[in-house]
Amino acid sequence: MQLDRMLTVARDAGVTNKVEITAPADVQTAYQVTETREVWQLGSAVRAAQPTRADRARAS
Repeated sequence: MQLDRMLTVARDAGVTNKVEITAPADVQTAYQVTETREVWQLGSAVRAAQPTRADRARAS
């Protein structure tokens, strides 16, 4: 399943808590994987065509 692959890539990038995964609007956009239920959040964008981390952002 596609979401399982996205979660695996995010976990490999250091995302360890509960997450919310947002599907892309089109094939040019990355999946958004965001940790939830924390004071701060760590998010990763994951490309569907080639499941590697596209971006990483910390939010406070």
